[in-house]
Amino acid sequence: WYQPGIGGQLWTVAEGVISNVGNSEHCIDVFNCDVNATGTSYSAQSVQVCNCQDGGKSDCFADGSHKRTCAGKNLLWKMPTDGSTGVIQTAVDAYASCITPEPEPRSEVNMTLQMWAKPLQDASIGAVVFNRGTTPMTMDIAFDVVGLTNATTARVRDLWAQTDIAAAAHGHISVVVAPHDTRALRFYPAK
Repeated sequence: WYQPGIGGQLWTVAEGVISNVGNSEHCIDVFNCDVNATGTSYSAQSVQVCNCQDGGKSDCFADGSHKRTCAGKNLLWKMPTDGSTGVIQTAVDAYASCITPEPEPRSEVNMTLQMWAKPLQDASIGAVVFNRGTTPMTMDIAFDVVGLTNATTARVRDLWAQTDIAAAAHGHISVVVAPHDTRALRFYPAK
């Protein structure tokens, strides 16, 4: 995808500079001339997307004395020009290093099925369950997770369907959430 003026996933190469299609002032840059990302406090990764209009002199994420431009080589890349598959090498170290993708860091948190809950002024609890997945998922909600005790009995209402899904749930309740959908619930603890 790409959006004019914003950029995206399409890139073009001209005179050894890899620029973003739709946002040509952004180029692939070797961060602070460090092809190995050696872990200085200014170098978390070797490659960044930065402003290329000044010939790479700004090295946008480095600051002050840590800013280096490698004589403009931080923007120069070599890759096959015949349309074949090959490596993308940087001029920073005379084309000895190339771009190597690394996987995005993964969270230990299940981002597919989530629940957010909040106590409300009348002592009830509001909760929203999100299913970001492609299949229906069941969320087993322990009452202590939403701020009640597991010994509590509560009426649980589906706010969007405007129906009670449990007249007297005790300690937990299970709800099924359709793919790419949410369920809005309200827990009314017995008094």
